[in-house]
Order: sequence, then structure tokens, then C-alpha cells
Amino acid sequence: IGLASIATGFAETPLQIGIGLFVIGMFAAIYHPVGLAIVTMKWKNTGMRIAVNGVWGNLGVAAAALVTGYLIDFSGWRAAFILPGAFSIVVGFAYMALRREGIRADQEAKKDAGAAPGPVSESYRSAIIRVAAIVFVTAAVGSIIFSRRLSRCRKSLTSGCRGWRFSCPAFWTALRKAMRTVSRRSSAPWPSLSSP
Repeated sequence: IGLASIATGFAETPLQIGIGLFVIGMFAAIYHPVGLAIVTMKWKNTGMRIAVNGVWGNLGVAAAALVTGYLIDFSGWRAAFILPGAFSIVVGFAYMALRREGIRADQEAKKDAGAAPGPVSESYRSAIIRVAAIVFVTAAVGSIIFSRRLSRCRKSLTSGCRGWRFSCPAFWTALRKAMRTVSRRSSAPWPSLSSP
């Protein structure tokens, strides 16, 4: 990620920036499968580890716009790619240095575990490919929907509720009904909401 980010900082054309962002995204996409595996490696306090990971992850997303804006204002847009890229490389090497013994122990444990598993059957391989394709398509469509919805929310804050498929009064009515349904099922009543 770091090298791709630094390379994007030296881009000269919009196409080069697009390619750089694509490569950054490709490398960043591995975070959840690998990052969550690292977080849950040890069984003690797994829930707390996942919670801390989620909180800091969301703080990082929230701070990203501020840090990027600061870097662009004071150093230019190239610094918004180069400095975070260099920072991620430094953090990666620091992690490697701090976890050197643990990584070595994990490799030794794998060697001691025994012989490699036998060949995979064709039906199993076919099922894995189908599942991977379904996950890929679902993630791709979900990210497009999320990005589109996010841009619509931003537009709605700047232009009232124009451009939404549903009107704001309809949204607030649906929210009120949902809250009333929840309050009927619980003992404490919810406060009433009025449309803004």
C-alpha cells in the first residue's frame, strides 16, 4: 500500500492517478480478512480486541479527511499520497520487527504440524470458486451502493431533500413508525419525533 501510495503521489495524469488509486485499493482490500485474523489470533478477550479494532478503524476513517485536507492545504495534493505511504511503510517494518519472534514461532508450529494436506477434489475447488465469485460480486455491488448512497446523503445535506427518491417527510414518518414498533415491544416509551 505504501509504495502504491507514494507512486500515486508522483502521478502526472488523471489516468495515472486512477491506476494508482486502483492499486492502493487492491492492496487495502486484504485488510479485513488478514487484519481480523491477526486481531483474533489469540483467544483471550477476542471481543474486546474486535471492539478496539472497530473503534480505531472508524476513528481512522473519520480522521482521514481531516489529515488529507491538512496535508493538501499545507503541502499540496502529492503530500496527501506520499506522506501516508511513507508512514504505512514505517509502520509495516515496525510491526515486522516487533512480531519477528511470533512470526518465527508460527512458522515452526506449521512445520511441526505434519505433512501437507492431500490434493483438493474438483468439486471442492469448483465450490470454492463459486463462493469466491459470489463474495466478489456482492462486495463490488455493495460498495457501489454504499458510495452512491453516501454521495446522496451529502447532497441532501447541502440541498435539502431534493434528489432523493423518497421525501424527507416520508423518511421521518417511517422512522417514527419503526421507533413506535420498537417502543411497543419494550417497556420504555420512545420520544416522539417531529419532521424537521
